[in-house]
Amino acid sequence: MSHTVLDFGAGSCWVSAILNRMGCRTIAIDVSSTAIAIGRKCFELDQRTKWHLNPEFLTYDGYTFPIAANSVDRIVCFDAFHHVPNPQAILNEMFRVLKDGGRVGFSEVGEGHSHTPQAISEMQAHGILENDFLLEQVHEEARRVGFTKCTIHPYPLPTSIGVGFTHYRDFLNGDDQRFPLDTVRRDTRANCFITLQKGDDVCDSRNPRTLAADVTVIGERIKKASAGGEVAYVLRIVNTGDTTWLSAYCQEGGFVDVGGHLLDASRHMIDFEYLRAFLPADVAPNHSVMMDVKVRAPLTTGAYFIEFDMVDEAITWFAARGSKTARVKVVVE
Repeated sequence: MSHTVLDFGAGSCWVSAILNRMGCRTIAIDVSSTAIAIGRKCFELDQRTKWHLNPEFLTYDGYTFPIAANSVDRIVCFDAFHHVPNPQAILNEMFRVLKDGGRVGFSEVGEGHSHTPQAISEMQAHGILENDFLLEQVHEEARRVGFTKCTIHPYPLPTSIGVGFTHYRDFLNGDDQRFPLDTVRRDTRANCFITLQKGDDVCDSRNPRTLAADVTVIGERIKKASAGGEVAYVLRIVNTGDTTWLSAYCQEGGFVDVGGHLLDASRHMIDFEYLRAFLPADVAPNHSVMMDVKVRAPLTTGAYFIEFDMVDEAITWFAARGSKTARVKVVVE
């Protein structure tokens, strides 16, 4: 299940295009119908566009987003918020359309921007509104709207920070003076990278933290089967991590299945992608599910092992994160 991301102040939708190729369902929104039309055309001309994600291209009146409440996972705002004349109203709308646990990410200009020669020139020549992005003011307005968390990410400009190898070793050994903190402070004032969060953090299998499961085979652990016949198992699966497992299929991945590997009698891998079984529902942390899993036996007689594991599709197998698996033996006659 892909994240739905609102690209605010999308312009020609280049940020939306990147997010689309990353597997996100995008909603590009801007006050300019011309810019949005250009963005849609760019999507149409790009053979890499993932149209199955249903990207949207919307205009709005400068006040209200034509988007349902609690329907967006993330909002990105790249160098656009400092142009709006009504920041409080826009923050209200961002809060309204975000789901609980959703976040807004801003990449904005910092202090003094409106007084730079380029900003003054654009205001005089094109009538573009150029404000400073004042962090204290945005933080207060966001808090008033209802955002519960504001995080500042002091990423400096890519070319402005670096240390030599000797200083690098000194810094790792505890010499904090070797890190150019004055540069970080300067760049943080000049460029603002912040996220605002609505409510408590929500973690699911699209962007997991700890993926862990207790997989138990109920009943016989050694079964006999005819070549190519069906073998049935009952599994009890407990989510022992901190991430909700989504069960709905999505072409981009991010949902959890029961998976299985086929091993020979010496426990050597024969088929890593031997089986899949869909979960019947989402599974929250500390919750469990009982499943009937039917497995097709190998076509060649002999003894085999089936190793059950969970898999976060297109992300990782749980065992790769340290989760335990469950093995059963099947004898094909």
